[in-house]
Amino acid sequence: MTTGSAGPAGPALRRHEGVLLVALTWVATAAFWRLSGPVAEAPLLEALMKLGVWAAIASAALFLTGRREPSSVFARLGLAGRGGRITALVVVATLPMALTAIVVRRQPLSAEVVLANGLIGPLAEEVLFRGFLLFQLVTRAGWSPASALIVSSIVFGLAHIPGVESDVLALLRGPVWTGGSWTFSDGVVVASASGAEVWWRFVESRVPVLTASLVPYALGGVVFGWLALRCYCIWPAVALHCLMNFWWDLARGERFQPIATADPMAVAQLVTVGLALWLTWRARSVATA
Repeated sequence: MTTGSAGPAGPALRRHEGVLLVALTWVATAAFWRLSGPVAEAPLLEALMKLGVWAAIASAALFLTGRREPSSVFARLGLAGRGGRITALVVVATLPMALTAIVVRRQPLSAEVVLANGLIGPLAEEVLFRGFLLFQLVTRAGWSPASALIVSSIVFGLAHIPGVESDVLALLRGPVWTGGSWTFSDGVVVASASGAEVWWRFVESRVPVLTASLVPYALGGVVFGWLALRCYCIWPAVALHCLMNFWWDLARGERFQPIATADPMAVAQLVTVGLALWLTWRARSVATA
């Protein structure tokens, strides 16, 4: 994997300080979830809040830790790269989803939903998780592109699971309580469990659920990140993210959650992703041959 043209780098950080970038990204994510409660039923307001909170935190962090120029921040977030050709190829790659959405039963969409789910929301996510976290892990913390891609994609996936912090803490904490718990029925003990048993039951019940929610989004993060790294620019990822959301919403309704099934739109999405990766890989390979 290559990063394409080298992106603008700020003051060097030690590699392990990339953990601080991950932590700050999660703080931004948690801040949005806390603040968005009152506007959760208003898609456009929620999306605008997401973009405002995440762009503000990411921009402020880059502004304060590098050259204090707005243009530098803009470039370091991957918003000024030369990704026009790859972006155009990505748009072409979404044709399978577009055609499928037209064939299957379409759902009416308001302009508010289109702007929220098909434009502003995806832009906010690409700014934070690719422009800020992914690029800064590579250019500032000195992580390899592969390591940065994997970590940023996992964080991206976790960010789509509300309340995941409590589950993660419970899993990491382990069976810290080693006493016994008892369930009584008419004054008679009918069940008991040690702390280890209670924790293991939690693991057995929650890990499959968390994994099923995490994996699809994390894989999406890998695809978006790979596209961004091809030209050190987030616009190809923004284009693919926006259009996939739009075609999903058009075909299956607002806030539909794609799952790994034989649904025609799910199949079309896999074709779109494969086509986007192949076209952009070919374009880059031909250009550097």
